[in-house]
Amino acid sequence: MKGWKKEGDERMKGSESGERGTLPSPPVGDQWNKISSGGGVKLPLEERDRACTQSVRYNASEKHYPVDGSIHNREEGDDESEFSYDENAENGPSNWGNIHPEWSTCNTGKSQSAIDLLNEKVQVVSNLGILQKYYKSSHATLLNRGHDMMLRWDDGGYLKINGTQYQLKQVHWHTPSEHTIDGKRFDMEAHLVHESNDEKIVVVGIVYEIGLLPDLFLSLIEKNLKALADRKGAERDIGIISPNLIIMDGRKYYRYLGSLTVPPCTEGVVWTIDAKVKTVTRRQIKLLRDATHDGI
Repeated sequence: MKGWKKEGDERMKGSESGERGTLPSPPVGDQWNKISSGGGVKLPLEERDRACTQSVRYNASEKHYPVDGSIHNREEGDDESEFSYDENAENGPSNWGNIHPEWSTCNTGKSQSAIDLLNEKVQVVSNLGILQKYYKSSHATLLNRGHDMMLRWDDGGYLKINGTQYQLKQVHWHTPSEHTIDGKRFDMEAHLVHESNDEKIVVVGIVYEIGLLPDLFLSLIEKNLKALADRKGAERDIGIISPNLIIMDGRKYYRYLGSLTVPPCTEGVVWTIDAKVKTVTRRQIKLLRDATHDGI
């Protein structure tokens, strides 16, 4: 979980959902607050045009990985020794912006994620239809990134927003959730990361609570998760798998313009948080945490 440093964030677009959660919540930040209900939320043109991301740092063994995990100069912090989620650590969230000059946005950014999605402050947009996703089965690889487990697809299809196609690159999981709804945190959050041809990033977030029913997708890759436990940097070919097996409602969701949630905290990321809470078992949560020795 990223450290919460700002107050009064009202950048949301969303709908009415989200009830449970157990951990303390972050405050909300300081920009725009629009909502989506009964369908999607359309970004205003000026916001959509600003929704471009800069470099994203993955810094593992001097290699650089973009959102899909391949070698590239777009980077997102992937070396867990460089940053920590421990607020008391020297490299904890409140100090991320001081670790490297290129990470300064973590301290100075005006549109940082994750945020608390407050239903009383969202603006409902009801005529935009469901989330347009065109996913397909594709070859996939599972990677232990040290601070999380990430699965990337070779060609998993795309999401369409305002006529622009955003190719699905990867999914990864956080336990507990990074986003909160009305101050309530959930047991897990999945992030499906998409990128357009002009390198704009869209992330779809799905929140989960512990229940009797397991998450189908995690059940299908369970053996592979176990095989990569305690093997930071290791990856495993898992064959063909469909991203459609990651269940999302897509009819009611929040949308806002934010940032990456890890260094360098690059802004201009379009976030879409599905409003319907899914279930995951306690054993599945433990499996993800044990695989990386990480609590987020």
